[in-house]
Amino acid sequence: MVEFLINATIFLLVGIAVVLILSLVSLISEQKSPKSRYRRNYRKPRFLPRFKKFNSQVFLGFSLIFLALILSFQSSYTNDLWEDKDVSEVNFIQRLLAIPPERKAECQLGFSYVNLLREIHGRNKLNWDERAYDLAVARSKDMYKRDYFDHVTPEGTCAKDLQKEYGFSSQEFLAENLSMRTYYTVINGVETDKKVQLPTLAKVTEVVDGWMNSRGHRYNLLFPNHQAGAIGCYKNFCTFFGVNQENFGGGKCTTGEEGLEFWRNVEKQPDEVDYP
Repeated sequence: MVEFLINATIFLLVGIAVVLILSLVSLISEQKSPKSRYRRNYRKPRFLPRFKKFNSQVFLGFSLIFLALILSFQSSYTNDLWEDKDVSEVNFIQRLLAIPPERKAECQLGFSYVNLLREIHGRNKLNWDERAYDLAVARSKDMYKRDYFDHVTPEGTCAKDLQKEYGFSSQEFLAENLSMRTYYTVINGVETDKKVQLPTLAKVTEVVDGWMNSRGHRYNLLFPNHQAGAIGCYKNFCTFFGVNQENFGGGKCTTGEEGLEFWRNVEKQPDEVDYP
């Protein structure tokens, strides 16, 4: 933000200088004009044309200032986000320029990609479930805001404890995939740990590819008895829910590490697909 204020001051001063120069050039050119002597004999109407011309110059100058400020702000705001992912104090202009954190259209595109993969492997097409989307966004946002990454919240709850609140019946079960993707910058050839939240987020289709390269996550994406589902993201956190009535995803809450340990040791499951 400090960088923005410095740039804003510079652009403001430059803009004022541009307006003054344009006005001065206009006045000098008018004095040299052959018609200027004629206009001086009619002082009453002379002020209005000059005033209109001056107004147009002021409008042009301040339009350039405003454009420069927007560009300056967008650059400095993005740099600020590299330093800190807390955007709770973002003002109206910042929110206007920021990428929507939920990226719903992109999530729907990623979900279509899931259906394409399911079709390739002989699975049924999943219906988009708005309830699953809302819960997926809520889970992603909760992890982002509270700075954790797991199927189990710090309080020990998980998705099944929230499903009734989002309109799911006791006969419906939710199987959850999670992803947290962060890009890294390279400064002077050295990789840093500064998180890039906006605008270089991982594409949702890239998130799906990551799940497909993980045995347990792939099994969930391609589970043959899912009927519906959704992908919901918040910033660089994304969640997939598959909705079924086969008790897949039911049972006690299990952490991500417990899930990984299970898939490292369990034998190949029925309908499990190998993936290159």
